Amino acid sequence: MSIEIIGYKFFNLPRTEQKAALEAIIFAAEEPISFKILFSVLVVGEKLKSSKIEKEDISNIETDETKARQQEYEEFFREIIDEINSELINSNRPFRIVEIAGGLQYATRPEYGAYIEKLYSSKIKRRLSQASIEALSIIAYKQPITKPEIERIRGVNSSEIINSLVERNLVETAGRKDVLGKPLLYKTTDAFLKVFGLQTLSDLPKLKDFDDIDLS
Repeated sequence: MSIEIIGYKFFNLPRTEQKAALEAIIFAAEEPISFKILFSVLVVGEKLKSSKIEKEDISNIETDETKARQQEYEEFFREIIDEINSELINSNRPFRIVEIAGGLQYATRPEYGAYIEKLYSSKIKRRLSQASIEALSIIAYKQPITKPEIERIRGVNSSEIINSLVERNLVETAGRKDVLGKPLLYKTTDAFLKVFGLQTLSDLPKLKDFDDIDLS
């Protein structure tokens, strides 16, 4: 059955229902939802295993036929999202749909961020120590990087800090460096992007914006 036939129902819904369906999926997802997942659910008609999206959920839609049409549908979905965001702004809603960590998610509008910061500031401070933020910054900008390299930059033992970042799913291993001893390499995760509100690593602030940490 062709993609056009499978997706016939969604693309023939009234625009208001298309927007409602897309909003419902993004709202219900436990993590940023990619355009590939929207394509899978709304066009191909796949059923995901759970609201927590796994890589295998989209492996079966990576065919030549679907790849050829995904870009076209992505633009269609972007048009709908732009309309939804315009309506949210016009009705003075404090949130909108944003692209983050390779997917789509509801987020508070920047102008209301100060209120959210007051609500969660103490929780955030308890979550990451200054040492953790320092090590995480080094990994983010120098990844993939080994523990000895991190320690050379920080000047102190960082085993406990790195382990805690791995446990929090902000950092993960990325193989081993091809040098004597084959030390583990570390890199940031998609969860890191989500926590810090980044779409990709290229959205990180430029190094020139930081004066207190030497990452050379």
